[in-house]
Amino acid sequence: MSSSSAPRSFSPSTADAPSLAPLTFQDRIGVPLHATRHSSRVLSQSTRIHILNDKLTDDQARQLGHLVVHLGGQLTSTPSAANIIITALTAPKRIAKHIHPDDAASKFLVSPQWLHHVQRTGLLVDPDEYAVTRRSGTKRALDDHQTESAQHSKRPRLDSDTLLDGHNATDTPSGPSQADSERPFPWQNTKFACKRPSPLKCINQALVDELEVIHAERRLTGDSYSEMAYMRALSAIKAYPRSLANAPSQADKIKGVGKKVALLVHQFFTEGRIVEAKIIRRDPAIATIKSFTELYGIGPVGAREAYNEGCRSFADVLGKGRSLATALSVSESLRILPDLRRPIPRHECESITEMIMTMLDAILPGCVHTICGGYRRGKAQSYDLDIVVGHPRASRAVLHSLFDKMKRQGLVSHVVSISTPQDDEATDVHVDVAHLVVVPPNSGGLHRRVDLVFAPETVYGAAVLGYTGSIVFERDIRVWCRSRGYKFSFTGVTRLADNVVVDTPTEESVFELFGLPFMPPRWRNCDA
Repeated sequence: MSSSSAPRSFSPSTADAPSLAPLTFQDRIGVPLHATRHSSRVLSQSTRIHILNDKLTDDQARQLGHLVVHLGGQLTSTPSAANIIITALTAPKRIAKHIHPDDAASKFLVSPQWLHHVQRTGLLVDPDEYAVTRRSGTKRALDDHQTESAQHSKRPRLDSDTLLDGHNATDTPSGPSQADSERPFPWQNTKFACKRPSPLKCINQALVDELEVIHAERRLTGDSYSEMAYMRALSAIKAYPRSLANAPSQADKIKGVGKKVALLVHQFFTEGRIVEAKIIRRDPAIATIKSFTELYGIGPVGAREAYNEGCRSFADVLGKGRSLATALSVSESLRILPDLRRPIPRHECESITEMIMTMLDAILPGCVHTICGGYRRGKAQSYDLDIVVGHPRASRAVLHSLFDKMKRQGLVSHVVSISTPQDDEATDVHVDVAHLVVVPPNSGGLHRRVDLVFAPETVYGAAVLGYTGSIVFERDIRVWCRSRGYKFSFTGVTRLADNVVVDTPTEESVFELFGLPFMPPRWRNCDA
Protein backbone atom coordinates (compact mmCIF):
# COMPACT_ATOMS: atom_id res chain seq x y z
CA MET A 1 0.00 0.00 0.00
CA SER A 2 1.44 3.38 -0.99
CA SER A 3 1.81 6.24 1.45
CA SER A 4 -0.99 8.16 -0.23
CA SER A 5 -3.57 5.39 -0.39
CA ALA A 6 -6.59 5.13 1.88
CA PRO A 7 -6.52 2.97 5.01
CA ARG A 8 -7.50 -0.66 4.41
CA SER A 9 -8.91 -3.37 6.66
CA PHE A 10 -9.04 -7.13 6.86
CA SER A 11 -11.33 -9.24 9.00
CA PRO A 12 -10.05 -12.13 11.08
CA SER A 13 -11.77 -15.42 10.51
CA THR A 14 -14.49 -16.10 13.02
CA ALA A 15 -12.87 -19.45 13.75
CA ASP A 16 -9.60 -17.84 14.79
CA ALA A 17 -10.80 -14.74 16.63
CA PRO A 18 -14.55 -14.27 16.56
CA SER A 19 -14.51 -11.38 19.05
CA LEU A 20 -11.91 -9.23 17.29
CA ALA A 21 -12.93 -6.33 15.08
CA PRO A 22 -11.26 -5.81 11.70
CA LEU A 23 -7.78 -4.30 11.83
CA THR A 24 -7.34 -0.92 10.18
CA PHE A 25 -4.03 0.03 8.61
CA GLN A 26 -2.88 3.62 8.23
CA ASP A 27 0.24 4.39 6.24
CA ARG A 28 -0.21 8.16 6.14
CA ILE A 29 1.55 10.35 8.68
CA GLY A 30 -0.99 11.76 11.13
CA VAL A 31 -3.10 11.01 14.16
CA PRO A 32 -4.11 7.31 14.20
CA LEU A 33 -7.70 6.80 13.06
CA HIS A 34 -8.54 5.04 16.31
CA ALA A 35 -6.76 7.55 18.57
CA THR A 36 -8.47 8.91 21.66
CA ARG A 37 -7.69 11.85 23.89
CA HIS A 38 -7.15 9.71 26.94
CA SER A 39 -3.86 10.48 28.66
CA SER A 40 -3.51 6.77 29.50
CA ARG A 41 -2.63 6.02 25.88
CA VAL A 42 0.85 4.46 25.91
CA LEU A 43 1.69 4.60 22.20
CA SER A 44 0.91 7.36 19.72
CA GLN A 45 1.44 8.33 16.09
CA SER A 46 5.15 8.55 16.90
CA THR A 47 5.10 4.73 17.01
CA ARG A 48 4.06 3.58 13.54
CA ILE A 49 4.31 -0.20 13.78
CA HIS A 50 4.39 -2.92 11.14
CA ILE A 51 3.92 -6.59 12.05
CA LEU A 52 6.09 -8.87 9.90
CA ASN A 53 4.07 -12.05 9.55
CA ASP A 54 6.89 -14.43 8.66
CA LYS A 55 7.41 -16.98 11.47
CA LEU A 56 4.18 -15.83 13.15
CA THR A 57 0.84 -17.58 12.83
CA ASP A 58 -2.03 -15.54 11.45
CA ASP A 59 -3.58 -15.48 14.90
CA GLN A 60 -0.34 -14.28 16.53
CA ALA A 61 0.07 -11.50 13.97
CA ARG A 62 -3.57 -10.49 14.40
CA GLN A 63 -3.29 -10.43 18.18
CA LEU A 64 -0.18 -8.27 18.00
CA GLY A 65 -1.93 -5.90 15.61
CA HIS A 66 -4.88 -5.49 17.97
CA LEU A 67 -2.50 -4.91 20.85
CA VAL A 68 -0.83 -2.08 18.90
CA VAL A 69 -4.22 -0.48 18.32
CA HIS A 70 -5.29 -1.03 21.93
CA LEU A 71 -2.17 0.72 23.22
CA GLY A 72 -2.75 3.69 20.92
CA GLY A 73 -0.15 3.04 18.22
CA GLN A 74 -0.49 3.30 14.46
CA LEU A 75 -0.54 0.03 12.51
CA THR A 76 0.94 0.15 9.00
CA SER A 77 0.50 -2.21 6.08
CA THR A 78 4.10 -1.95 4.85
CA PRO A 79 7.53 -1.85 6.51
CA SER A 80 8.44 1.37 4.68
CA ALA A 81 5.57 3.27 6.33
CA ALA A 82 6.60 2.20 9.84
CA ASN A 83 9.38 3.33 12.14
CA ILE A 84 9.14 0.22 14.35
CA ILE A 85 8.93 -3.28 12.84
CA ILE A 86 7.92 -6.22 15.03
CA THR A 87 9.28 -9.56 13.85
CA ALA A 88 9.95 -13.03 15.19
CA LEU A 89 12.86 -13.36 12.76
CA THR A 90 16.44 -13.03 13.97
CA ALA A 91 18.53 -14.07 10.96
CA PRO A 92 19.64 -10.97 8.97
CA LYS A 93 19.45 -12.79 5.63
CA ARG A 94 15.88 -13.85 6.26
CA ILE A 95 14.92 -10.37 7.44
CA ALA A 96 16.47 -8.92 4.27
CA LYS A 97 13.95 -10.89 2.17
CA HIS A 98 11.17 -8.73 3.60
CA ILE A 99 12.79 -5.42 4.52
CA HIS A 100 14.86 -3.10 2.35
CA PRO A 101 18.39 -2.53 3.72
CA ASP A 102 17.69 1.21 4.11
CA ASP A 103 14.64 0.43 6.24
CA ALA A 104 16.57 -2.08 8.30
CA ALA A 105 19.24 0.54 9.01
CA SER A 106 16.90 3.42 9.89
CA LYS A 107 14.07 1.66 11.74
CA PHE A 108 13.77 -0.23 15.00
CA LEU A 109 13.48 -4.01 14.42
CA VAL A 110 12.16 -5.56 17.62
CA SER A 111 10.82 -8.87 18.87
CA PRO A 112 7.15 -9.25 19.92
CA GLN A 113 8.34 -9.23 23.54
CA TRP A 114 8.90 -5.48 23.21
CA LEU A 115 5.19 -4.85 22.71
CA HIS A 116 4.26 -7.14 25.59
CA HIS A 117 6.71 -5.30 27.85
CA VAL A 118 5.05 -2.00 26.89
CA GLN A 119 1.68 -3.52 27.78
CA ARG A 120 2.89 -4.82 31.15
CA THR A 121 4.56 -1.61 32.28
CA GLY A 122 2.18 0.91 30.74
CA LEU A 123 5.24 2.83 29.53
CA LEU A 124 7.04 3.12 26.22
CA VAL A 125 10.07 0.82 26.41
CA ASP A 126 13.34 1.47 24.59
CA PRO A 127 13.10 -0.62 21.37
CA ASP A 128 16.85 -1.18 21.36
CA GLU A 129 16.42 -3.39 24.44
CA TYR A 130 14.50 -5.85 22.22
CA ALA A 131 16.42 -5.40 18.96
CA VAL A 132 16.50 -8.57 16.85
CA THR A 133 19.67 -7.50 15.01
CA ARG A 134 22.68 -5.45 16.02
CA ARG A 135 22.89 -2.06 14.40
CA SER A 136 26.03 -0.72 12.77
CA GLY A 137 28.72 0.75 14.98
CA THR A 138 28.09 4.24 13.60
CA LYS A 139 24.37 4.10 14.36
CA ARG A 140 24.97 2.75 17.86
CA ALA A 141 27.62 5.37 18.53
CA LEU A 142 25.22 8.14 17.53
CA ASP A 143 22.50 6.88 19.85
CA ASP A 144 25.01 6.35 22.66
CA HIS A 145 26.27 9.90 22.20
CA GLN A 146 22.73 11.30 22.41
CA THR A 147 22.03 9.32 25.58
CA GLU A 148 25.35 10.31 27.14
CA SER A 149 24.69 13.98 26.32
CA ALA A 150 21.30 13.79 28.02
CA GLN A 151 22.79 12.12 31.09
CA HIS A 152 25.55 14.72 31.38
CA SER A 153 22.94 17.47 31.11
CA LYS A 154 21.41 16.48 34.43
CA ARG A 155 21.65 19.35 36.87
CA PRO A 156 23.49 18.97 40.18
CA ARG A 157 21.35 17.97 43.10
CA LEU A 158 20.32 20.80 45.39
CA ASP A 159 19.43 20.27 49.04
CA SER A 160 16.73 22.92 48.75
CA ASP A 161 14.88 21.23 45.88
CA THR A 162 11.79 20.55 48.00
CA LEU A 163 9.14 22.82 46.56
CA LEU A 164 5.53 22.87 45.49
CA ASP A 165 3.91 21.36 48.55
CA GLY A 166 0.63 22.89 47.43
CA HIS A 167 -1.07 24.17 44.29
CA ASN A 168 -1.86 27.72 45.39
CA ALA A 169 -1.02 30.22 42.66
CA THR A 170 0.83 32.34 45.20
CA ASP A 171 3.19 29.52 46.25
CA THR A 172 6.80 30.58 45.71
CA PRO A 173 10.06 28.70 46.19
CA SER A 174 12.36 29.29 49.10
CA GLY A 175 16.14 29.21 48.99
CA PRO A 176 18.45 29.92 46.05
CA SER A 177 17.26 29.37 42.51
CA GLN A 178 18.15 30.34 38.96
CA ALA A 179 18.62 34.10 38.55
CA ASP A 180 16.24 35.00 41.40
CA SER A 181 17.75 38.46 41.65
CA GLU A 182 17.27 39.12 37.93
CA ARG A 183 13.63 38.11 37.67
CA PRO A 184 11.19 41.02 37.34
CA PHE A 185 9.01 39.39 39.99
CA PRO A 186 8.93 36.01 41.80
CA TRP A 187 7.85 32.81 40.10
CA GLN A 188 4.19 31.88 40.54
CA ASN A 189 2.62 28.45 40.26
CA THR A 190 -0.01 29.61 37.77
CA LYS A 191 -1.37 28.21 34.54
CA PHE A 192 -0.89 31.56 32.77
CA ALA A 193 2.47 31.86 31.02
CA CYS A 194 2.03 35.63 30.79
CA LYS A 195 2.36 35.77 34.60
CA ARG A 196 5.49 33.58 34.82
CA PRO A 197 8.94 35.02 34.01
CA SER A 198 10.58 32.64 31.52
CA PRO A 199 14.28 33.02 30.63
CA LEU A 200 15.84 32.26 27.27
CA LYS A 201 17.51 29.18 28.79
CA CYS A 202 16.31 27.66 32.05
CA ILE A 203 17.87 25.49 34.73
CA ASN A 204 15.93 22.45 33.42
CA GLN A 205 16.70 23.24 29.76
CA ALA A 206 17.91 19.72 28.87
CA LEU A 207 14.55 18.33 30.00
CA VAL A 208 12.67 21.07 28.14
CA ASP A 209 14.61 20.28 24.95
CA GLU A 210 13.70 16.59 25.25
CA LEU A 211 10.00 17.39 25.73
CA GLU A 212 10.16 19.78 22.79
CA VAL A 213 11.07 16.85 20.51
CA ILE A 214 7.71 15.25 21.37
CA HIS A 215 5.81 18.55 21.20
CA ALA A 216 7.23 19.30 17.74
CA GLU A 217 6.28 15.80 16.53
CA ARG A 218 2.70 16.35 17.71
CA ARG A 219 2.57 19.65 15.84
CA LEU A 220 3.95 18.11 12.65
CA THR A 221 1.55 15.15 12.78
CA GLY A 222 -1.54 17.22 13.56
CA ASP A 223 -2.35 15.96 17.06
CA SER A 224 -3.55 19.35 18.31
CA TYR A 225 -4.81 18.07 21.68
CA SER A 226 -1.51 16.41 22.60
CA GLU A 227 0.47 19.28 21.07
CA MET A 228 -1.26 21.73 23.40
CA ALA A 229 -0.68 19.50 26.43
CA TYR A 230 3.06 19.29 25.75
CA MET A 231 3.23 23.00 24.96
CA ARG A 232 1.64 23.89 28.30
CA ALA A 233 3.84 21.44 30.21
CA LEU A 234 7.21 22.43 28.78
CA SER A 235 6.30 26.11 29.14
CA ALA A 236 5.49 25.60 32.82
CA ILE A 237 8.77 23.73 33.37
CA LYS A 238 10.67 26.41 31.43
CA ALA A 239 9.52 29.03 33.95
CA TYR A 240 10.20 26.90 37.03
CA PRO A 241 13.34 28.38 38.63
CA ARG A 242 14.60 25.27 40.41
CA SER A 243 16.31 22.10 39.25
CA LEU A 244 14.03 19.05 39.15
CA ALA A 245 16.96 16.61 39.07
CA ASN A 246 16.85 15.83 42.78
CA ALA A 247 13.06 15.69 43.06
CA PRO A 248 11.47 14.90 39.67
CA SER A 249 8.24 13.88 41.42
CA GLN A 250 7.66 17.56 42.17
CA ALA A 251 6.92 18.14 38.47
CA ASP A 252 3.32 16.97 38.70
CA LYS A 253 2.65 19.76 41.21
CA ILE A 254 3.57 22.44 38.69
CA LYS A 255 0.38 23.79 37.12
CA GLY A 256 0.30 22.84 33.46
CA VAL A 257 2.22 19.58 33.90
CA GLY A 258 -0.06 16.55 33.58
CA LYS A 259 0.50 13.06 34.93
CA LYS A 260 1.84 11.69 31.66
CA VAL A 261 4.48 14.41 31.31
CA ALA A 262 5.33 14.01 35.00
CA LEU A 263 6.19 10.36 34.29
CA LEU A 264 8.43 11.47 31.43
CA VAL A 265 10.19 13.92 33.75
CA HIS A 266 10.91 11.04 36.12
CA GLN A 267 12.14 8.90 33.21
CA PHE A 268 14.46 11.66 32.04
CA PHE A 269 16.15 12.18 35.38
CA THR A 270 16.42 8.47 36.21
CA GLU A 271 17.39 7.10 32.78
CA GLY A 272 19.03 10.12 31.17
CA ARG A 273 16.59 10.37 28.27
CA ILE A 274 12.95 10.09 27.22
CA VAL A 275 12.34 6.97 25.12
CA GLU A 276 9.72 8.54 22.85
CA ALA A 277 12.05 11.43 22.03
CA LYS A 278 14.71 8.89 21.03
CA ILE A 279 12.25 7.14 18.70
CA ILE A 280 11.18 10.44 17.12
CA ARG A 281 14.77 11.57 16.56
CA ARG A 282 15.45 8.43 14.53
CA ASP A 283 12.29 8.76 12.42
CA PRO A 284 13.23 9.81 8.86
CA ALA A 285 9.62 10.71 8.04
CA ILE A 286 9.41 13.30 10.82
CA ALA A 287 12.84 14.67 9.87
CA THR A 288 11.65 15.13 6.28
CA ILE A 289 8.37 16.80 7.26
CA LYS A 290 10.23 19.12 9.62
CA SER A 291 12.62 20.12 6.85
CA PHE A 292 9.67 21.02 4.60
CA THR A 293 8.48 23.62 7.13
CA GLU A 294 11.68 25.56 6.45
CA LEU A 295 10.33 26.44 3.01
CA TYR A 296 8.84 29.92 2.73
CA GLY A 297 5.14 29.75 3.52
CA ILE A 298 4.95 26.05 4.40
CA GLY A 299 3.37 25.20 7.74
CA PRO A 300 2.98 21.85 9.51
CA VAL A 301 -0.26 20.99 7.68
CA GLY A 302 1.19 21.72 4.25
CA ALA A 303 4.40 19.87 5.07
CA ARG A 304 2.53 16.80 6.29
CA GLU A 305 0.19 16.78 3.28
CA ALA A 306 3.14 17.11 0.93
CA TYR A 307 4.86 14.12 2.56
CA ASN A 308 1.69 12.04 2.39
CA GLU A 309 1.39 12.91 -1.30
CA GLY A 310 4.82 11.41 -1.90
CA CYS A 311 7.13 14.43 -1.59
CA ARG A 312 10.56 13.56 -0.26
CA SER A 313 12.61 16.60 -1.33
CA PHE A 314 12.32 20.39 -1.48
CA ALA A 315 12.01 20.18 -5.24
CA ASP A 316 9.04 17.81 -4.86
CA VAL A 317 7.25 20.26 -2.54
CA LEU A 318 7.85 23.31 -4.69
CA GLY A 319 6.87 21.37 -7.78
CA LYS A 320 3.44 20.81 -6.23
CA GLY A 321 3.08 24.55 -5.63
CA ARG A 322 2.88 24.35 -1.84
CA SER A 323 5.22 27.23 -0.99
CA LEU A 324 4.29 30.91 -0.95
CA ALA A 325 7.48 31.36 -2.91
CA THR A 326 5.90 29.73 -5.97
CA ALA A 327 5.42 33.21 -7.40
CA LEU A 328 9.04 32.50 -8.30
CA SER A 329 10.18 29.69 -10.51
CA VAL A 330 11.03 26.41 -8.82
CA SER A 331 14.69 26.89 -9.70
CA GLU A 332 14.69 30.40 -8.16
CA SER A 333 13.01 29.17 -4.99
CA LEU A 334 15.58 26.42 -4.61
CA ARG A 335 18.39 28.88 -5.34
CA ILE A 336 17.57 31.16 -2.39
CA LEU A 337 16.45 28.40 0.00
CA PRO A 338 19.94 27.78 1.49
CA ASP A 339 20.13 31.50 2.34
CA LEU A 340 16.72 31.54 4.02
CA ARG A 341 17.78 28.60 6.20
CA ARG A 342 20.80 30.47 7.55
CA PRO A 343 20.37 32.39 10.82
CA ILE A 344 20.54 36.19 10.98
CA PRO A 345 22.86 37.52 13.71
CA ARG A 346 21.75 40.44 15.87
CA HIS A 347 24.06 42.99 14.28
CA GLU A 348 22.64 42.18 10.85
CA CYS A 349 19.07 42.55 12.15
CA GLU A 350 20.04 46.02 13.33
CA SER A 351 21.76 47.07 10.10
CA ILE A 352 18.87 45.87 7.89
CA THR A 353 16.40 47.75 10.09
CA GLU A 354 18.49 50.93 9.95
CA MET A 355 18.57 50.85 6.15
CA ILE A 356 14.82 50.31 5.86
CA MET A 357 13.97 53.05 8.35
CA THR A 358 16.30 55.53 6.63
CA MET A 359 14.44 54.95 3.36
CA LEU A 360 11.06 55.19 5.07
CA ASP A 361 11.97 58.42 6.85
CA ALA A 362 12.54 60.09 3.48
CA ILE A 363 9.01 59.13 2.42
CA LEU A 364 7.11 59.34 5.72
CA PRO A 365 9.02 61.19 8.45
CA GLY A 366 8.26 60.69 12.12
CA CYS A 367 7.74 56.92 12.25
CA VAL A 368 8.84 54.88 15.25
CA HIS A 369 9.93 51.26 15.09
CA THR A 370 10.82 48.22 17.20
CA ILE A 371 12.69 45.07 16.19
CA CYS A 372 10.53 42.28 17.60
CA GLY A 373 10.50 38.48 17.56
CA GLY A 374 13.31 36.43 19.03
CA TYR A 375 15.72 39.36 18.65
CA ARG A 376 13.77 41.38 21.21
CA ARG A 377 13.58 38.41 23.57
CA GLY A 378 17.38 38.18 23.58
CA LYS A 379 18.18 35.47 21.02
CA ALA A 380 21.64 35.63 19.50
CA GLN A 381 20.26 34.88 16.04
CA SER A 382 16.93 34.65 14.22
CA TYR A 383 15.66 33.05 11.05
CA ASP A 384 13.54 36.00 10.05
CA LEU A 385 13.41 39.66 11.02
CA ASP A 386 10.20 41.21 12.40
CA ILE A 387 10.03 45.01 12.36
CA VAL A 388 6.96 46.83 13.71
CA VAL A 389 6.61 50.40 12.45
CA GLY A 390 4.33 52.91 14.16
CA HIS A 391 3.06 55.69 11.93
CA PRO A 392 0.55 58.55 12.03
CA ARG A 393 -0.83 58.30 8.50
CA ALA A 394 0.66 55.53 6.36
CA SER A 395 -1.26 54.23 3.37
CA ARG A 396 -0.84 51.48 0.83
CA ALA A 397 0.55 54.09 -1.56
CA VAL A 398 3.27 54.95 0.98
CA LEU A 399 4.12 51.28 1.43
CA HIS A 400 4.44 50.67 -2.29
CA SER A 401 6.63 53.77 -2.60
CA LEU A 402 8.89 52.33 0.08
CA PHE A 403 9.07 48.92 -1.59
CA ASP A 404 9.78 50.48 -4.99
CA LYS A 405 12.64 52.46 -3.45
CA MET A 406 14.01 49.35 -1.73
CA LYS A 407 13.89 47.48 -5.03
CA ARG A 408 15.65 50.26 -6.94
CA GLN A 409 18.45 50.30 -4.38
CA GLY A 410 18.77 46.53 -4.55
CA LEU A 411 17.69 45.87 -0.96
CA VAL A 412 14.50 43.93 -1.75
CA SER A 413 14.60 41.00 -4.13
CA HIS A 414 11.02 39.78 -3.65
CA VAL A 415 7.79 41.20 -2.22
CA VAL A 416 6.09 37.93 -1.32
CA SER A 417 2.83 39.43 -0.07
CA ILE A 418 1.18 42.48 1.49
CA SER A 419 -1.89 41.80 3.59
CA THR A 420 -4.35 43.46 5.93
CA PRO A 421 -5.66 41.04 8.58
CA GLN A 422 -9.36 40.29 8.13
CA ASP A 423 -10.22 41.65 11.58
CA ASP A 424 -9.08 45.09 10.47
CA GLU A 425 -11.24 45.33 7.39
CA ALA A 426 -14.38 46.28 9.32
CA THR A 427 -12.64 48.95 11.44
CA ASP A 428 -10.94 52.28 10.88
CA VAL A 429 -7.69 50.82 12.24
CA HIS A 430 -5.62 49.08 9.59
CA VAL A 431 -2.44 47.11 10.24
CA ASP A 432 -0.60 46.09 7.09
CA VAL A 433 1.91 43.23 7.01
CA ALA A 434 4.48 42.89 4.23
CA HIS A 435 6.47 39.69 3.77
CA LEU A 436 9.72 40.49 2.00
CA VAL A 437 12.96 38.88 0.93
CA VAL A 438 15.88 41.31 1.21
CA VAL A 439 19.52 41.16 0.13
CA PRO A 440 21.51 43.41 2.49
CA PRO A 441 24.68 45.08 1.19
CA ASN A 442 27.94 43.55 2.39
CA SER A 443 26.19 40.24 3.14
CA GLY A 444 27.72 38.36 0.25
CA GLY A 445 24.38 38.28 -1.53
CA LEU A 446 22.51 36.41 1.23
CA HIS A 447 18.72 36.51 1.06
CA ARG A 448 16.91 37.26 4.34
CA ARG A 449 13.24 37.04 5.34
CA VAL A 450 11.79 40.28 6.68
CA ASP A 451 8.27 40.94 7.94
CA LEU A 452 7.37 44.64 8.04
CA VAL A 453 4.33 45.44 10.16
CA PHE A 454 2.82 48.92 9.72
CA ALA A 455 0.56 49.87 12.64
CA PRO A 456 -1.18 53.16 13.49
CA GLU A 457 0.30 54.82 16.56
CA THR A 458 -2.93 54.15 18.46
CA VAL A 459 -2.33 50.37 18.38
CA TYR A 460 1.46 50.38 18.18
CA GLY A 461 1.83 48.85 21.65
CA ALA A 462 -0.45 45.92 20.80
CA ALA A 463 1.43 45.31 17.54
CA VAL A 464 4.81 45.28 19.30
CA LEU A 465 3.49 42.95 22.01
CA GLY A 466 1.93 40.63 19.43
CA TYR A 467 5.08 40.37 17.31
CA THR A 468 7.49 39.99 20.23
CA GLY A 469 6.14 36.58 21.25
CA SER A 470 6.70 33.94 22.37
CA ILE A 471 3.85 31.73 21.08
CA VAL A 472 2.72 30.48 24.50
CA PHE A 473 3.06 33.93 26.04
CA GLU A 474 0.82 35.43 23.33
CA ARG A 475 -1.68 32.61 23.60
CA ASP A 476 -2.11 33.10 27.34
CA ILE A 477 -2.33 36.89 26.94
CA ARG A 478 -5.31 36.29 24.65
CA VAL A 479 -6.94 33.89 27.10
CA TRP A 480 -6.32 36.22 30.05
CA CYS A 481 -7.66 39.35 28.37
CA ARG A 482 -10.82 37.61 27.16
CA SER A 483 -11.64 36.79 30.78
CA ARG A 484 -11.48 40.54 31.41
CA GLY A 485 -13.76 41.49 28.53
CA TYR A 486 -11.24 42.17 25.76
CA LYS A 487 -9.97 40.55 22.59
CA PHE A 488 -6.24 40.85 21.90
CA SER A 489 -4.29 40.50 18.68
CA PHE A 490 -1.34 42.29 17.12
CA THR A 491 -3.87 44.45 15.25
CA GLY A 492 -5.18 45.96 18.48
CA VAL A 493 -7.24 45.41 21.62
CA THR A 494 -11.02 45.32 21.17
CA ARG A 495 -13.46 45.82 24.04
CA LEU A 496 -16.03 43.03 23.64
CA ALA A 497 -18.92 44.96 25.19
CA ASP A 498 -19.09 47.55 22.40
CA ASN A 499 -16.56 46.27 19.81
CA VAL A 500 -14.45 49.40 20.22
CA VAL A 501 -10.69 49.30 19.56
CA VAL A 502 -8.96 50.65 22.66
CA ASP A 503 -5.91 52.89 22.30
CA THR A 504 -2.72 51.00 23.18
CA PRO A 505 0.16 53.27 22.13
CA THR A 506 2.72 51.38 24.25
CA GLU A 507 3.24 47.84 25.50
CA GLU A 508 2.94 49.09 29.06
CA SER A 509 -0.55 50.40 28.28
CA VAL A 510 -1.62 46.90 27.21
CA PHE A 511 -0.36 45.25 30.40
CA GLU A 512 -1.98 47.97 32.51
CA LEU A 513 -5.30 47.56 30.69
CA PHE A 514 -5.26 43.81 31.37
CA GLY A 515 -4.22 44.18 35.01
CA LEU A 516 -0.93 42.33 34.45
CA PRO A 517 2.52 43.28 35.73
CA PHE A 518 4.78 44.34 32.87
CA MET A 519 6.92 41.44 31.66
CA PRO A 520 10.27 42.52 30.15
CA PRO A 521 10.71 40.97 26.68
CA ARG A 522 13.68 38.77 27.65
CA TRP A 523 11.44 37.04 30.22
CA ARG A 524 8.77 36.11 27.67
CA ASN A 525 10.63 33.03 26.36
CA CYS A 526 7.83 30.62 27.26
CA ASP A 527 8.50 28.25 24.35
CA ALA A 528 11.28 25.67 24.32
